[in-house]
Amino acid sequence: MNKPFTKGDPTMGALLAWWRGLEQNRGDRAQLRRCGDLLQVMQTEAFHHARRRLVGAGLSEHDSRSPRLASIIALAAHVKGLSDQSLPDAFSAGDKPSVSPLRLRQILDATDEDELFIRLRRVVPLVDGHVNLPALAANVWYWGDVVRKRWVYDYQWPAKKSA
Repeated sequence: MNKPFTKGDPTMGALLAWWRGLEQNRGDRAQLRRCGDLLQVMQTEAFHHARRRLVGAGLSEHDSRSPRLASIIALAAHVKGLSDQSLPDAFSAGDKPSVSPLRLRQILDATDEDELFIRLRRVVPLVDGHVNLPALAANVWYWGDVVRKRWVYDYQWPAKKSA
């Protein structure tokens, strides 16, 4: 059995198919975008529609009740287009990073799923809604020290300006 939200796992294909369907189902997208926290997300019909689709793709019923799944689904509603870049690369690309080092530290310091969701929801628009959705899903699902450390090393920290 594959691990959810990893390359080759059917849950990733189901998530991407559901996300593509949001273009024709703007009501679901709007419903999810209005949610301020994960409890609000879990109370939407849009969440339960996506959740059932993922369970149909092999996600266990137990895993489908995770707040992390609610976060993935709600964040996906904020994604406008797909990118191949890792999230830290997208956040730090260019001369002036779209996500400042301070904001990245705040994301890395998130203490629970709700706080991580809120902080990530605020940075998706900073990269014009273009993110690597499979990476976003995997990073949120497996959020912990390993992912945090990878983000620290993948982010292109601005060089300190010399006087």
